[in-house]
Amino acid sequence: MQLTPCWKWGRLAAGAFGVLLCAALVGRGEPERCLTLDDLQHMPPCELDALFRNSEVGKPLCGCARGRLLYLTDRCLPKLKVRMANRVWRGKCASEDGDFVNRWVGNRNWIGSQYVIGPSWVDGKPAVIMEYAPKTPLFENMHDELREVAPGLYLGPVYERFPCPKFRGYVALELECKPCRTCGP
Repeated sequence: MQLTPCWKWGRLAAGAFGVLLCAALVGRGEPERCLTLDDLQHMPPCELDALFRNSEVGKPLCGCARGRLLYLTDRCLPKLKVRMANRVWRGKCASEDGDFVNRWVGNRNWIGSQYVIGPSWVDGKPAVIMEYAPKTPLFENMHDELREVAPGLYLGPVYERFPCPKFRGYVALELECKPCRTCGP
């Protein structure tokens, strides 16, 4: 992915801000707060990129997760498209063996596939890779990547696969029933 100067400076600024924030919290002895789906929704794309790049694959997705499309690169009405998608798409359910299915409004589960752990198109580091079989409705051309950015919270870029990879935006998933490893009971 070719980064514009805005993205490069934004990544540097987000990284510096993160280091300063962590230092301030450690210095004050305040407990660390877990990120949430709502927190990610309010981050600009450069912060989402920095968070994804600085995260590990974590525990692969297992269970039912609330999902949210966070950002789209579309030139025509991207915020409206994000709101519309989030009105009908509810997230994903995944099992330990890598099977997953999308969840939709009205408690419908539809459009599934399998995920694998593989190299990210962003930086080559491991990520959960979700792609769909040819002729899959809505998603046959999609390539999603996820990393666990906080306990039970996953973030990643979304791409179109062909005719050549094209970055489309960011998506996030938050497990509905999750143990919080670092943020309390």
